[in-house]
Amino acid sequence: MSGPLFDLNVKGFFFTVQKALPLMPTGGSIISTASAAHSKGAPGGSLYFASKNGLPDDVIETVKADRAAASPLKRYGRPEEVAETIAFLASPAASFVNGADIVVDSGLLAS
Repeated sequence: MSGPLFDLNVKGFFFTVQKALPLMPTGGSIISTASAAHSKGAPGGSLYFASKNGLPDDVIETVKADRAAASPLKRYGRPEEVAETIAFLASPAASFVNGADIVVDSGLLAS
């Protein structure tokens, strides 16, 4: 599989991590974020998932509204909610967390 989006989203991440690992101090962390598309697709969502927000604002707002309606909390998440999870993972409190998928989506994947 190849193409500009694949090269950027997959190869770019892989090769960046590969080069960063030898430079990391002991106890360092690499935290990767992804959309829920890796676990649960949506009808008609392939263009959205493939472009990763490279769509017009009105389309993005429609997707956000649809996601909020489908969410058990009935709202779209705030960036701070994801950032707080990342801050935890980067902290000493998460020193024993390794290779885990931590889903921050208000329960959307579980529903």
